Amino acid sequence: MPIQVSDIVTINGCIGKFCIDRGNDKPGIVYDPVSNRVYVTWTRFGIKSTTIKLRAYDVSTGKLDPKTYDLYIAGPGSMNGSYPVVTSDGLVHVFFETGLNTQTNRDINYVKFKNGTISDLFTLAPVNPAGSPTTGCGTNALHTQAFSNATAARTFEFPTAAVDKSGNIDVVWNANLPSGLGPAVSVIWVATLISKTDTSNFQSLSVSDTFDSTGTLLIQWQPTIAVAGKTQTVVVSYYQVIQLVNGPYRIERDMVQAPASSNPIFGSPSLISTQSWQPDKTNPYPNNAASACYMGDYDGSASTPTANVVWIYWGDSRDVTAVIGPQPDVWGLTVK
Repeated sequence: MPIQVSDIVTINGCIGKFCIDRGNDKPGIVYDPVSNRVYVTWTRFGIKSTTIKLRAYDVSTGKLDPKTYDLYIAGPGSMNGSYPVVTSDGLVHVFFETGLNTQTNRDINYVKFKNGTISDLFTLAPVNPAGSPTTGCGTNALHTQAFSNATAARTFEFPTAAVDKSGNIDVVWNANLPSGLGPAVSVIWVATLISKTDTSNFQSLSVSDTFDSTGTLLIQWQPTIAVAGKTQTVVVSYYQVIQLVNGPYRIERDMVQAPASSNPIFGSPSLISTQSWQPDKTNPYPNNAASACYMGDYDGSASTPTANVVWIYWGDSRDVTAVIGPQPDVWGLTVK
């Protein structure tokens, strides 16, 4: 039977930015072989604060730990996302984005957790937001290429992460280039947190051939990352907006890879979705406060310490139903 990790609450329906009364969102999960526990993290929205939460499940006993931990607390609507990974010493790192209620002070941050001890907040990298504030979306949105103002694409720069055999943690997210560089819309970033040092480097994965006919950098969006343990290969996949020869824009799923190291050097991108597709241009819930916005399609990837493949899944709307329009489906493949 299902195990309830957090209390179930009602989210009040309303119009406007951060009008949530209470709610739980963006859960993450990771297994720790050192303690034989599963850790679940999530973002808790409250009236006066936002909290990154953690709770443990003991595999040996089949029971949830009685305590729920508050990893980090900030102002209402100020952060979101929670992505946990665990290193070989049983140290949990939980990554999330802060500063969502600002346009200038956003960061990819993390905290560390082990045996009930919570670290201070660490900043991995600053974030220059992608898109711009958009009425009806409740957040920033992209208005270029495949998306019109009436169907803007909501953006968040939530991080995902993976650990290599050396204990380095590679973290990915999408965001704009720093002010003064560009042209840009949204590109993919990777930061490598070097094993046990809390030092890191980060780089943009945008490439020279991703400009449209007007010279604008095309959207690279919603990345995910995994490490194939047998070959120690870091694989990043993401949505890429492309421009067809006759002018229209479409979306495809692309991938880049690199040998795992403290400074991975990624190769050229390759198409992995077999074909491109038009975005699903409307939110299917017309009473939602973000009904004017394209919500995006979530994705993910995974591997194992002994695998020479990465399993990738994503949502896309290549199938179109008459009268209704594009219908999102979940697709997946194995990348060797």
